[in-house]
Amino acid sequence: EPDGAELLLTDDRVVVVAGGGDGPVDPWSDRPRQVTRVTTYDLSDPASPALVDDRSLEGALVRAVQHDDDTVRLVVTTGLPDLDFVEPRFWRTEDGARDRNADVVRRSSLDDWLPDVTTYDADGDEIGTQPLLDCSQVVVPSDDDAALGTMTVVGLDADTPDDLDTLGIATDTRLAYFSPDRMYLATSPWSTWWGCCWDGVSEPVADAGRSRLYSFALDDTRATYVASGAVDGRIEDRWSMDEHDGVLRVAVGPTVETGNFSSVVTLREDGDDLEEVGRVDQLGVDEEIKAVRWLDDLALVVTFRQVDPLYAVDLTDPDDPELLGELKIPGYSEYLHPISGDRLVGLGQDATPQGQLLGAQAALFDVRDLTDPRQSDVVRYPSGSVTGAATDPRQFTWLPDRQTALAVVWDGWQGRTGWVSVLEVDGDRLSQRMVEVEYGADVTDVRTVPLPDGRVALATSTGVSFLDL
Repeated sequence: EPDGAELLLTDDRVVVVAGGGDGPVDPWSDRPRQVTRVTTYDLSDPASPALVDDRSLEGALVRAVQHDDDTVRLVVTTGLPDLDFVEPRFWRTEDGARDRNADVVRRSSLDDWLPDVTTYDADGDEIGTQPLLDCSQVVVPSDDDAALGTMTVVGLDADTPDDLDTLGIATDTRLAYFSPDRMYLATSPWSTWWGCCWDGVSEPVADAGRSRLYSFALDDTRATYVASGAVDGRIEDRWSMDEHDGVLRVAVGPTVETGNFSSVVTLREDGDDLEEVGRVDQLGVDEEIKAVRWLDDLALVVTFRQVDPLYAVDLTDPDDPELLGELKIPGYSEYLHPISGDRLVGLGQDATPQGQLLGAQAALFDVRDLTDPRQSDVVRYPSGSVTGAATDPRQFTWLPDRQTALAVVWDGWQGRTGWVSVLEVDGDRLSQRMVEVEYGADVTDVRTVPLPDGRVALATSTGVSFLDL
């Protein structure tokens, strides 16, 4: 079953990218290796698509993005090789296990550590396999506590998909963010949110660690390693990172390096270092970051424990960011989308003042006065429901000409029902109606696609139709 599939359209070609576990069998573990399949088709004759190139990259897909018209960039990770390591046991001392594992590493080869690429013909038969990287193309970070593994940045032109630009970095992460001319990889500590206090309210438990950051310059299909740095705190996902005018802005959650609060941090490249230049602390004390939205010189951050604080942070001066205002209401937003008139649509969860979740909600926020943001209206969905945009923003569509948002919502139980919530914005008011569209696990694959003629295509597991608006 494909994992993390992406379809990227470039002029009259389409590049289909999908991950999965159908690679060659690892000789040490006897298990299939993860691969990322990259298939390019020519659509110049829509009635007869033609296969142009078919290949698989060893490694799990982290990100697939399209830049400009025809440049495709992929990030894959192969982690550490699955070598035949042993652990200390009552019959094997710690020194004995270390010596045995050192011998295993010595007996390994470059084929164990560096990924391969395999090409296929039009019938899907293997043509050949060769290394995707060689040692000269791998950057080794200088930080001693970098995560161990191998990641590969792959660039290709959809017109010449067999000509790959590759760069490796000796680390391992699933956090990759792209701006138009930069890529950032980030490693981060494990989540710190677990445990329960005496009254049953979840509390953060700090986990030691700093987030490591690696900066790459992007030029055509090439990626070049530029700088690295670190920031105190945990980076939750790629939406927590943003680059603007040469400044990297990052929202970080708590670890023992920060205290029990979240922060917005700014960093700038200085030679081969990513240097921290400014920060705003004390956001959401004892709370967890739920959503971040970056708007030019503004950061909007939502945290949650019992109420939903929405913080507006001014980033006009990256060296001296400033907290402008905050709004505290029950529940929280997991996805924020800016609309006209300095307003936001927020999708997330309704909750009691004590923090008990009630079901999904859509909220309309007025941020014309950033020192005093307010919630102007809210729509609540059935108990136990969730919004798809919380985990996949492609399940949200904004139609500016109609001042209408389309949000995929489903109930939270097995055998769940999925709807498209049609949310119409009229000034400071929200109205909505529900269109039932899908059932079961397939609700996560529902998409709404606006077309040039004003219609909206609805894609589900049963096919494509037009959404009745």
